[in-house]
Amino acid sequence: MIKVWYKAGELVQTQILTNHLFDQASEVLGINWTFQQDNDPKHTAKAMKAIFQARCPKVLDWPSLSSNLNPIENLWAIMKKRAKKKMNSLVYAKCKRNNVK
Repeated sequence: MIKVWYKAGELVQTQILTNHLFDQASEVLGINWTFQQDNDPKHTAKAMKAIFQARCPKVLDWPSLSSNLNPIENLWAIMKKRAKKKMNSLVYAKCKRNNVK
């Protein structure tokens, strides 16, 4: 699995897919595997569509910004909530330490 933790532009995403994903997926999963993505514009650009058509057996389109259908959106919401809670407790501790009310 290849995880990308930054906003990848079309060029970066193209490089990641062609240099890593396609060969590894075919090696591990064989010739009949499916790639899932949402319909974000950078995923559906002409260059990306051409790459998928040439290198990927099947692409499963997924509605963009559809948190009820895409479980990763729910996970992001949980992570944001936890980060906010942690940040609030850090700010509270710092304020308490500095006698700020």
